[in-house]
Amino acid sequence: MAKNLDGIKKLNPEEIKKNRKIVLSYIGEKDSELTKESGPENRTVVVSSQVDGLRLNQAPKRPAPDRDTQASKQEKNELEELIKKEIVEKSKLEAEEKAKTEAASKRREKLKLEEKLKTEGRIIRENKHLAEIKRVEEIKRIKQEVKLTKLKAAAKRKIKRQKAHKLFKNNLYNKLEKIFVIFKKNIIYGTLYLIVFLTIGYAIFCLLVLRFKVDNNIIGKMARILPVPAVITSQGIINYNDWRDLNLAGKKNSLAKWLILKNLRGKYGLPANSPDKALAIAFARDENFNQVGLSRIKKIREFLKNAYSLEQFSKYADEFSEVIYYNDNEAAEKFGPAVFDLNGNQISDIIFRDNGYYIAQIVDHKNGQLGIKYLFVAAVKTLEQYISEATAKVKIFVLTN
Repeated sequence: MAKNLDGIKKLNPEEIKKNRKIVLSYIGEKDSELTKESGPENRTVVVSSQVDGLRLNQAPKRPAPDRDTQASKQEKNELEELIKKEIVEKSKLEAEEKAKTEAASKRREKLKLEEKLKTEGRIIRENKHLAEIKRVEEIKRIKQEVKLTKLKAAAKRKIKRQKAHKLFKNNLYNKLEKIFVIFKKNIIYGTLYLIVFLTIGYAIFCLLVLRFKVDNNIIGKMARILPVPAVITSQGIINYNDWRDLNLAGKKNSLAKWLILKNLRGKYGLPANSPDKALAIAFARDENFNQVGLSRIKKIREFLKNAYSLEQFSKYADEFSEVIYYNDNEAAEKFGPAVFDLNGNQISDIIFRDNGYYIAQIVDHKNGQLGIKYLFVAAVKTLEQYISEATAKVKIFVLTN
């Protein structure tokens, strides 16, 4: 089977032998293989002959014998045809190679063109991006300039307002200074005269109310508005209206007690008509008077949170009671309504009473009564003790009859 080598058709051995024979016949030489067979007498010396494809080393031409002329012409024609075929095939190969080269060149040109187009597109996009950035920066710069312009205008308006305010202030100050200069000499004396006049008038008004007991509608209404001191004490002042309503003339101890209770109600935020027992309980809560007792009962209650029993702390209390049965009235009187909120065996919080502090525990119910055991810590000072001590120390000066 024929093969191509370097663009030239490679012949098989039979074709080489045949073509060799044609070429040797054309140049007037004999085939060396035939001379070997015919013997030494028929051997012809060949200068050089080689058929390898189309390459030939030709020997000197000799005139061909007449008997081989026709065959030589035929072989010559076949050789020419073969050479033409070789040339045509070589031309085809060269054309194909050229076409491949041109196609490769066209591909390279196409790739270069595509790369160029990509580069140009990238440049265009970059230019657009740069233009967009420049446009945004320009808009930002314009906005900043507008903002700066507005700020400058606002600053100018502010300076203008400040100048106007300062001018107005200076004018007002000058006018007030002129007015002050006018009244400077008389204003102090006028104020003193006014104070003296009001003091004398108030003293006369108090004298009329307290000593002469002038009781008409005008003075009565004024006495309701203006405070008229009827009693002056170390605990405070009692005005005339309270004095008259109390009807405590000549009862200095009762007057002192009333004033002390009034001050305590104001201190604890209780209304004026609150019962004395509520005031006594509030007094028992006051650490200024009962710090020791409060501290002791609070520590006991803190320990009881850890599931201790009342009996364990009986020695720290002023009073400890085993189970005692109370009806509802007795329980409410002794412990207050908080005891009814307890469940079975539940230990109460600190129960504040007028004489001290209880911690109670309901043990059981029997015949409609509550079985209660409790700890009691007495208050260091009760309200009655405080009133008794304070009353003895109160100094009273009565201004009215």
